[in-house]
Amino acid sequence: MNAEQLKQFCAFFHAANFVPIFLYKEEDAADFSCTAIPDFAPTHYVRKNLAGEPNPTCFFSSETGMWGRIYVPDADCSVIYGPAFSGEITSEMLHGFLNWHGFPVDRKDEIGEYLRSIPKYSYYRFLNMLAFLHYTLNGEAIDIIDHFDRERGPYDERISAAQTEEAVTVMEEAGQHGTYEVEQRIIDLVRSGDVEKLKAYLNGILKTEKLREGKLAESPIRQAKNIFIGAATLFGKSGAIRGGLDVEETYQLIDIYIQECERLSRVEDITVLQYNMLIDFTSRVAENKIPEGISEDIYAAIQFIGNHTNEWIGINEVAAHIGKSRAYLTDKFKRETGKTVNDYILNKKLSESRHLLKHTNKTIAEIACFLCFSSQNYFQTLFKHKYGETPSAYRKRLAKS
Repeated sequence: MNAEQLKQFCAFFHAANFVPIFLYKEEDAADFSCTAIPDFAPTHYVRKNLAGEPNPTCFFSSETGMWGRIYVPDADCSVIYGPAFSGEITSEMLHGFLNWHGFPVDRKDEIGEYLRSIPKYSYYRFLNMLAFLHYTLNGEAIDIIDHFDRERGPYDERISAAQTEEAVTVMEEAGQHGTYEVEQRIIDLVRSGDVEKLKAYLNGILKTEKLREGKLAESPIRQAKNIFIGAATLFGKSGAIRGGLDVEETYQLIDIYIQECERLSRVEDITVLQYNMLIDFTSRVAENKIPEGISEDIYAAIQFIGNHTNEWIGINEVAAHIGKSRAYLTDKFKRETGKTVNDYILNKKLSESRHLLKHTNKTIAEIACFLCFSSQNYFQTLFKHKYGETPSAYRKRLAKS
């Protein structure tokens, strides 16, 4: 595909999905652009963070949105795709976008209307779109997890798990004493699913490191959000997914946490959310952890159960999925996991109910129905028997903490 054909492709692609797309032959100015605002283009800061290897590459922050770059050797051009956003454009995000792109405040309504017209993309969908573009333009298929996990975004070297505002300053202090080692230790703990060791490690840092005020950007809230976005991506991809958590579930969680972060207006609230996110990642890894020695058949059964908590499934459905008899499944499942199939299904549904109680506004009746319990009363009885409190008490306790 030569440069002229690439321009035509970009025009057709933009007409199909409305996300801005730009073609760069040289670094400083776009040779071709498809956007509703003629003087809009990716900033030098965005292009700098998209430069180099791997190909394709991506970059995102709360102020600039999600961006991707695909270099096309045949045309000796770079296609830059973006911005796209996973959630609603808040007034704070819009203000940051105007500042980063040098637009005057009196164009706020025009720019805001345009950004809100761009289709929403989850981070997972955005990476898949980059993979699709790369395959179409360069004929190379990539695995988005393996490929983009090799990337390190602009905040990755400063990312750390933060429990409180003090924890943020600890990690900034650790930046001078081996931030990489701190990150790797946290990744390992998330990946292992060991919640208690993760808490102990963070508390140990707080006790042994000398705390000081970290250097903040012009806007502390902006820096906190950028660090949060980087942390969600780093610990989600390198920790949770590598620990065995479902890929799509992890990317959904990343999107949800980033959207929640964007709604917050205090640094201390963001750092608490970041801590809770790390614990949530690690807890989910623990709940999905497959013990050593599990056979391929039982592993497939466990994965099937985990992906169908919102459906009515029993032993027959699981056995049919793995292509084995009911007797084979029940005997081997109990020997390898120590639990019956029905007990495992029930525990997965109850575990999922806690996440729904914590992270959604669904009523208890809606959760019981969603997870296919026979009745709300039955769900409440099982929940209290397992966790020692009713679903409503659990939700109220979380709201107070």
